[in-house]
Amino acid sequence: MSLKEYLKSKVFLVQVFVALTILFVLGYLFMHWLTFTTDHGNEITVPNLSKLNEEQVEDKLDELNLDYVLLDSVDYNPGYPKHTVVEQDPMPGARVKKNRKVYIKINSSG
Repeated sequence: MSLKEYLKSKVFLVQVFVALTILFVLGYLFMHWLTFTTDHGNEITVPNLSKLNEEQVEDKLDELNLDYVLLDSVDYNPGYPKHTVVEQDPMPGARVKKNRKVYIKINSSG
């Protein structure tokens, strides 16, 4: 049997069909597994932490299953009370997954 005849044979076509079916099923199962493991669609809106002290930030983020990291204090800004949040990342209103870290910068004491 020549290669040309084999490529036109029923055996080859059945094998191609089986291989494509297996690939399709594995792709489908992988996409569903990925959706499940990444917790797709379950997001939390990041609150506005501006002008809150560190204790208030911790309380607010604990309620939402979010963590925070204090990056640094910034030069004193008279528009904000001492030792309160001046900057945050992600910004207020951003959608994130639970246990995400919110990075904050605190106003210095002046």
